[in-house]
Amino acid sequence: AGQEIEEILYTLKEDNDNLDKDFVPEVRVIEIPENTTWFYEHHIENSSDSNESNSAIITLFQHKKETPYMTMLLSVLANYLKDPCFNMLRTVENLGYIVHSQAHEIRGILHFAIMV
Repeated sequence: AGQEIEEILYTLKEDNDNLDKDFVPEVRVIEIPENTTWFYEHHIENSSDSNESNSAIITLFQHKKETPYMTMLLSVLANYLKDPCFNMLRTVENLGYIVHSQAHEIRGILHFAIMV
């Protein structure tokens, strides 16, 4: 089975070109200074319907560099906030069909995010 998989992978590689660097988005992390707020806005062009009413917002709280202890604390916080966040934003406020909150790590930096 191992040799068969190697042959398949070799055939796939042989039949395909490498992905051009222009198609790979740059992922970077910057430190957001304490007590500041930054906004990033992105509009999706939809040529078929200029009256698009759907939208989304992600609120991201940057924390500190990832350590096992900080990861554990942020995971506990995220678990504690999950139900109240969903209840308030989805059930009470009716802000969106999809409401999600989570703790995660991006390039070694911990974050807590809320998506509506």
